[in-house]
Amino acid sequence: MTDGVPLRLRVDPDEYRCKWRIPRADGSLVEVDGDVELKANRPPRAGAYGDVPVAWDLADGQHSAGFPQVTEIPYLRGRMLNGQDVVLIDSTLWVWAPDRALIDARAALVGPCIEDQLDILFDVAKVQISGLDAIAGIGPLRPSMPSPRPEGEPYLAQSWRIDGEPRSAQEWADENAEVRLEFDGSFSLLDPYFHRMSFSPVVVIKLQQPISFDQFIERWLEPLRRLTSLATGRQERTTFLSMASPGPEALRERLVQVYGFGLHQAPFASRRNDLIKVKKVFTTAGDRLSLLHLLNRWQSLGDVHHPLLETYGSSIVGADQHPRARFLLLIQALEGMYGYETREDFVEREKRHVAQRGAVLAAVQHSLYKDAQKFLKNYLSKRPPESLDTALSRLFKALPIDVMPRLAETSLVKLLADDARRPQGVPGALRLIRNDLSHGTRGYDTQKVNEVAGILEQVARAHLLRILGCASDIQERALEQDRN
Repeated sequence: MTDGVPLRLRVDPDEYRCKWRIPRADGSLVEVDGDVELKANRPPRAGAYGDVPVAWDLADGQHSAGFPQVTEIPYLRGRMLNGQDVVLIDSTLWVWAPDRALIDARAALVGPCIEDQLDILFDVAKVQISGLDAIAGIGPLRPSMPSPRPEGEPYLAQSWRIDGEPRSAQEWADENAEVRLEFDGSFSLLDPYFHRMSFSPVVVIKLQQPISFDQFIERWLEPLRRLTSLATGRQERTTFLSMASPGPEALRERLVQVYGFGLHQAPFASRRNDLIKVKKVFTTAGDRLSLLHLLNRWQSLGDVHHPLLETYGSSIVGADQHPRARFLLLIQALEGMYGYETREDFVEREKRHVAQRGAVLAAVQHSLYKDAQKFLKNYLSKRPPESLDTALSRLFKALPIDVMPRLAETSLVKLLADDARRPQGVPGALRLIRNDLSHGTRGYDTQKVNEVAGILEQVARAHLLRILGCASDIQERALEQDRN
């Protein structure tokens, strides 16, 4: 537990003794001793000992059983010896012996009074992601200076004043959800020797209709992390997550802590010196952006499988890639976005192309040998030709800043774009690089590839901001900033 951080874990990462309620084949429950291992950024693991349910075979009056016996349990419930309830989500029970079992699970919920129900649904999540304070754009305190000490007065004959900033609690709502970006605070007001105020940035999401654990993660929490990463240019982490099911109790009493992969269990307090180092492209307060609108837009793009969201949007929170893979992914992302945005035009071109293809094949039916007719039919494409050069040119021109001169100045593009034998221009050079790297026909210096990929990432970032509804000045910042 970190001193001075207001946001606290309900239980720290550790191994805890508990009692599990394991279902038998007939649906009844048996309570057995066990333990559960809760670690940061790891799926929970557990053990059970004693009268573990075993499926026995009876033959000739003799009982026998084969091991291991494997059982899938959607919600495995237990009670930790410290009094907290624990529920393992999507657990697999491995019975290795009549008195011993190991348990793997996708996630663990830890908290008080988790109801026994067939399916656990959630309507509230409280999450902290690194970078939330950076994109908020406004802090919980108004800057102030201590009053000057009057001349001749003794040491400490002065006062300090601190004013809160109520605008730091930003809220957006629609008919389906409410999203709040705010700060949890802690204060040491009664200590005559030490004074401290600290604040932890959090987002609280409240839904009108409860949804499953997976839906909350996929539609709200993961998009929030990716939006934050998109704004900061960093791979942000989920440092804290608690969730609540509907109930009559106060929200504080219903929140349960979540353990699982990707949850780093490291709540933090904001520090100005850390924030000034973050080169974000937007803040919700400064740019008057609705975090709820951005999340809804991300969900809508995901529902239609937008290519840029599913390629570049997924990569912004992943591990750094080799420049070759990074370059190819970015070209694929941009090409896919262009195809998606011009798909209606392509349908019309495809109709015309198919009609012309049919006319050509009919015209040569009696003028060519059968082998020539067969060759022409097999290799005359049914789809109209598509040019990566055209796609990249139009995507570059759609940006508020012209990136062509910057790309033209990179050593790798310059090598191919100005080739006296076959001058290509910037889009053509990028096409040749893509073809060579995709098919393995030619390799290039890693640093030179990385230089080009860096500019292409700025292009992809700006276009993703555009389709999310961000203004052109925000897109310009993305084109002018390198990754943190």
